[in-house]
Amino acid sequence: MGFIEADGTYGIKNNSPYLQIAQKNTSKYTLNAIKDFITTLPRTDNKPDKVLSPNVISTINKKTNVISLTINSIDSLYFYLLPILNESKMYSRKKIDFKLWKIALLLYKLGYYYTPEGKQLLNDISFCINKSRYSTSCKINNVDDFINEIFIKSDKLFAQEPLFNISLNKTHLNFAQEINIQQRKLTPNIVFIYKDNQLIQGSPFISYSDAHKALGLNTSSKICNRYINTGKLYKKLYLFSSKPLNN
Repeated sequence: MGFIEADGTYGIKNNSPYLQIAQKNTSKYTLNAIKDFITTLPRTDNKPDKVLSPNVISTINKKTNVISLTINSIDSLYFYLLPILNESKMYSRKKIDFKLWKIALLLYKLGYYYTPEGKQLLNDISFCINKSRYSTSCKINNVDDFINEIFIKSDKLFAQEPLFNISLNKTHLNFAQEINIQQRKLTPNIVFIYKDNQLIQGSPFISYSDAHKALGLNTSSKICNRYINTGKLYKKLYLFSSKPLNN
């Protein structure tokens, strides 16, 4: 926990939570010990049989000689790391980051992320977690009130029936694949793409593939999935929506 509070990150990347610990390569033996500790954590009683031991990704930044250990599997984070983090004492401002990160993890694991309210909540979290709220460029007028509102909204959302029944012997990937198929059957993937508050040529598009093609992306890109209805701008230019925006 000392390493996490000093050099760890409760992060969100591509709208998905991850946990990272970084150190200079002079501390590689310590990082190896941390990696061994994480990969040998005991399984929890409610963990699906298909969920394997945590996969820790190790990377090095050749410019800075910093080694990063990253865990980004939703099941690994939920079944292995979260129980330890819940029981640990935190003394730094990362305690707030953990609370926000935990909400993001639960949004995914319980399926709430696949609702409009869940996506918006995750989007709000990404605006105020870690450096997003410490930086002088933060665009939130009152960060404390904004975070408190996130906690209130999350309590209301989690009081509703979750989309995923985690008591079933299924991995998060299984659940995600099933709900994606269901949502595609219920609603077409219509995409409205705006630039400078104006629809781009060809918009609305009748599929994510067509939208990606119009932006010069690979048709199998995940950009629409990541940005649609989040309020975030892709490349600081393009806004994605499943519905036409009001003037």
